[in-house]
Order: sequence, then C-alpha cells, then structure tokens
Amino acid sequence: MRAQEEAGCTEKARTREEGNDNIAQGWFSPGQVFVLDEYCARYGVRGCHRHLSYLQDLMEYSENSSLVDPTLLHYSYAFCASHVHGNRPDGMGTVTVEEKEQFEAVRSRLMVLLEDQITHFRYCFPFGRPEGALKATLSLQERVLMKDITTPVPTEEMKKLVQMCLERAAQINYNQLLEYAQLKVDPEAPPEKRLEDMMRLGELCIEVLQQNDEHHSEAFSWWPEAMAEHSETFLSLYTADMDAALQGQPVDSWDCFPLFQLLNNYLLTDSHLCNGTFHKHLQDLFMPLVVRYIDLMESSIAQSIHRGFEQETWQSVNNGTATSEDLFWKLDALQMFVMDLHWPEPEFAKHLEQRLKLMASDMMEACVKRTKSAFDSKMQKSSKSTDLRVALSVCTMFNVLMDAKKQCSKLCVLDTGQETDKQWQQYHSKIDVLIDDTFKEMIASLVSKLASVLDGVLSKLSRYDEGTFFSSFLSFTVSPAARFYCFTPLLCLSQSIELKTKQLLCSPHASPSPTSPPYLPSICPPSRLRPPPSTWKFL
Repeated sequence: MRAQEEAGCTEKARTREEGNDNIAQGWFSPGQVFVLDEYCARYGVRGCHRHLSYLQDLMEYSENSSLVDPTLLHYSYAFCASHVHGNRPDGMGTVTVEEKEQFEAVRSRLMVLLEDQITHFRYCFPFGRPEGALKATLSLQERVLMKDITTPVPTEEMKKLVQMCLERAAQINYNQLLEYAQLKVDPEAPPEKRLEDMMRLGELCIEVLQQNDEHHSEAFSWWPEAMAEHSETFLSLYTADMDAALQGQPVDSWDCFPLFQLLNNYLLTDSHLCNGTFHKHLQDLFMPLVVRYIDLMESSIAQSIHRGFEQETWQSVNNGTATSEDLFWKLDALQMFVMDLHWPEPEFAKHLEQRLKLMASDMMEACVKRTKSAFDSKMQKSSKSTDLRVALSVCTMFNVLMDAKKQCSKLCVLDTGQETDKQWQQYHSKIDVLIDDTFKEMIASLVSKLASVLDGVLSKLSRYDEGTFFSSFLSFTVSPAARFYCFTPLLCLSQSIELKTKQLLCSPHASPSPTSPPYLPSICPPSRLRPPPSTWKFL
C-alpha cells in the first residue's frame, strides 16, 4: 500500500511537471515512462491504481485551465474501465473494492469535466486548437457514457447530451459576446444608437457562427441537427434585442433595411439556417416594411411626375428632360434596392418583381402621355406661316420618347423564363405599342404642320399662275424681278419642308442631338433671297 502511495506521489510530481508544459499536454517523456514502469514493477503497484491516480491528477490540471490531451485521458480511462469490468489488461483478474469506488468517482468527475468542456468548446478549443482535440473529447464522452466495455451508448442518449451542452453554450457565447462588445440594452437610448448597436452586434453574431462552422463543425458532424439548433438558439437570443430595437424606430423609417441585408445575406449561405426559425421570423418582421416602402415610393413617383410635367420647361438634360431623367432614375433605383434584398421566399420575391415592373410600365405610360399632350399643345401654338421653326423643346420631346423606349427594355421586362403568362406578355407589349404609336402620331402631327404651311405657300403661288384670269392684273403691279425674289424663298422653303419630312419619315428612331435642333435647312442664302420690302405687300 505504501509503495502504491509512493508511486502515486512520484507520478503526481511528474504530472505536475508535464502539466505546466502546454506543449506536452500531460504526456510523459520516454525517460519518465521508463522510471515509472520500473518503480511500479519493483514495488508491485497495480496498473489500475496507477492510471486512476494519473486520471485524478490530469483532471485536476484540466479543471485549472491547463491544456491536457483528451487522448491521454481516454487511454487511462479505457485501461481502468477494462480492468474494472474484468478484461484484465494488466493480467490481474481481481478488482479491489477501493479500485471500483475510485473508478466510479473518477467516472462521475470526468463526465462533469467533459460536459463543461463541450459546453465551453469555443474557449476550451479556440479556433479548433489543438487540432482534433474537440473530436477526441466527444469520443471520450461517448466512452464514459458506456455502462460496460461491450454495450454501445444509444445514439439518442449521446445526441441528447450534446444538444443539452450546445444549448447552454449558446447562452454562454451570447453573454460573452455582449460583454466583449460592451453593449448594454438601454430602452432610453436614441433609436439611431440602438439600431447601430444591433448592426454591430449582428456582425459579431455572424462572425461567431462563421467561426463555429469553420473550426468546430467537423467535430459535431455526427450531429448536424444539434449544431443547427445551437445556432438557432444563439440567434433567438439576438432576436429579442433586435425586435426591441426595431420597435423603437420611428414610423416609415427605412434605416433598418441594411440590418436585414446583413443578416439575410449570411443566412442564405448557410444550408442549415436558410429558411429556419430565425430566418422566417426575419422575413415576417421586414415583409410589411418592404410593402409599405414600395407603396410610399409609388405614390411619391406618381406625384413627382404630376408636378414635374406641370412645371417642365423641356430643356434638354442628358437623354431627355429633368422630369424624365428623375423618373427613370427612381424606377431603376427602386428595382435595384429590391433586387439587393435577395428575398429568400420565391413567391414573395416574384410578386415584388412583377409589381415593380407593372409600376414602371404605368409610370412610363403616364410619362409618354404627358409628353404627347405637351407636344400637341406646342403644335397648336406654333406659327402657321413660313416663319415656322421646329423648336428645341420639340426635339427634346422626341428624345424623351426614345429614352423611354430604351428604358422600357430594362425596367418593364421580367427576368428570362418568367414571362410565360400570356396576360403579362400582353401587358408588357402594351407599353411598347403605346410608345411606338405615340412616336408615329407625333411625327405625323409634325409632318401635317409642315404640310399645312406648304399648302399656304402653294395657295399663294397659285395666284400667279399665268393660266388664270387675274394673272394679267397681277403682272401690272409686280415686276418680273420682284416676282423672282418673291417666289424663290417660297420654293426654297417648300424644298426644305420636303427634305425634312423625308428625314423624319425615313429615320423615325433617330434621336436628334440636343445641341443641334432640327431647324429647317436653308438651301439658298437668306441675304440673297430676301425680296425687296416693297414687294411683301402683294403677298
């Protein structure tokens, strides 16, 4: 007995020496093992007593946060378990009462230690180090749960134990995260500060989950559901603080959308968390906000169209006017915003896209109709004499239609493969037909206006037809030279009108340059064709 106590003291001294060495992790050197083997063999120290003493010392060091290799614990425990259950690994067939009592005490103590290490896996095995230590700890835990050396542990029992440890780990990890971030949930804090804290805390939560997946998921690969439940439990603790912060935000405040994008983009990449409990709660929380935001934006864009075209000066801005440029930019920005949300539920995502495309079609239709109305008003107020000039504002109106035609292909068309519904195809083609018809009507109106001027000129020229009765009277008052000066600019004007009409009809989709308005071309120099002032009274 005394020899066994001395052997225990000797091994404890060696263990203390190795326990202070993080590199050795409790393993003896070959020389130390030789000395202990010689001592135990000389004084008849039983192998079970030696390993029980060794286990007690290793657990003591491990409980004091020293790094101990779980494989070493597993080796000593397996030796003692085999001896106690009668397998005689050291050749001894007898088991003393003291050894059995010590073994049960060591088993209970070791089970508590292993559960604590699994619960604090992020701190006992930081970044998965030492490599394979967490997996060895789980293997040892399963070995300790065995009632004997032949009966395996039921799968559900081990799974239940791991789930219990990971559930406690979620609470510990979240509390440690709050302490690390130095965040305190203060209901009296300003809404902006609370939302900023939730953004920062959300980033830290994502970082923790990513580290768990990168460094610890392999060890829990036998229980992927348990690890997914751990993540959901961890996020459920964050949910309570997030909901409280969002409830304190002002009505119609859209500063919370970056928080949704941050969390949703991560959850979409995790197969276990995607469309899980937290993910669905996040969708239910933000779905009304998205719908409300789109409703307000639709109303705002409609009002901007109404006010913009009422005050429109039709000055050329980029590809159109200030109102049309603002309209197309808002529609594109709204669609990009919804696209960047990456809404996870397919049906609602499809609904959002179709609604935005229909909204763009309606807004574009209103833009085209207001442009056509302004064009008609401009044509009615324009001169009917030969002083008619196609103003820059008319060119800008044509540019607006051309830009609307170009933007329609981007803002009003669904993604490839979605336009299978005939009703949707008909609705989409409606705006295309409207733009084309409006463009043709505007060209026809402009040509008609030019033709009316030409008709007036021709009616005046008909009075000088030599085959009429009054031509002889007119010839008494106007000299041939003056008549030449009168007819020449009118002929040039008719040629100009004919040329411009052909240009518009032959290239209806050519967008005129905003810097060079399509004034009627001058074929003859005006200084040479201007008739004497005395002859204008006869016209």
